Amino acid sequence: MEFAIKHYAPRQLRLSVAAFNKRAIRLYEKMGFQEVGSFLSKETVFWVMNVEL
Repeated sequence: MEFAIKHYAPRQLRLSVAAFNKRAIRLYEKMGFQEVGSFLSKETVFWVMNVEL
C-alpha cells in the first residue's frame, strides 16, 4: 500500500478476497477497507473491497 500511495497517488485502493477468508477480511476492515461488491469465480465467491485515501 505504501509503495502504491507514494508512487501513484491513487484516490482509492481496491482488492479482491475470497469470502471464506474471514481472517483476511477482518484485517482489511481494520485497515479501512469496506466491501463494495462481490463476484463468483470457479464456484468461489470473492468480495471486492475499497478504501478511500
